[in-house]
Amino acid sequence: MTEGTNKVKVQCVHEEKDLGVFLTSDLKSRVQCIKFAARAMSILGLILRQFKRLDEDGFLLVYNTYV
Repeated sequence: MTEGTNKVKVQCVHEEKDLGVFLTSDLKSRVQCIKFAARAMSILGLILRQFKRLDEDGFLLVYNTYV
């Protein structure tokens, strides 16, 4: 006897973030790379706006610290 059986539809998602890693339904890392490249470019812009005069060593130190 099947009294009160509840049918639940499973939601289909194309992208999910789990433990800081973006997973897609096709398991490709394209979304992960795009999001982290955008973050790195954002931080690069912040560094360039705040530190007008940096030599190469100083820039690498600041960039590696924040990225």
